[in-house]
Amino acid sequence: MKSDDIVVCDIMLLRCPTVLREDNLYQDKRYSFLRETSRWEVITPAQMGIVTFRFVREGWTPAQLDTVNQRIVDEMIADGFAMISTTSLRGRTVLRLCTINPRTTEDDMRETMQKLEELGNHLISH
Repeated sequence: MKSDDIVVCDIMLLRCPTVLREDNLYQDKRYSFLRETSRWEVITPAQMGIVTFRFVREGWTPAQLDTVNQRIVDEMIADGFAMISTTSLRGRTVLRLCTINPRTTEDDMRETMQKLEELGNHLISH
């Protein structure tokens, strides 16, 4: 190991608590974006840069919502606006968003959530 490597490790160790505190504050803000509309159900609250949530519509079956949530992600990826993935939790398809990039802003998050909601609203209207 070079002496430069040790310095880098020391810097990272010293900065880590600050980064985690900032990350937790940021996660709280992202969670609030999801609560601004009735279209989203938070499945797992934001932790360490990852949040899972689901587009919902009253009166739709869980299977119909699984299809809509998968299509939202497929269309977002095809559009190239943002990268988002799905996962299965408790047998349901949910959206999984990970924003560990420190350059991701609140505006980026808000625009992404607006785009996701627009896609969902479009899909349920057809």
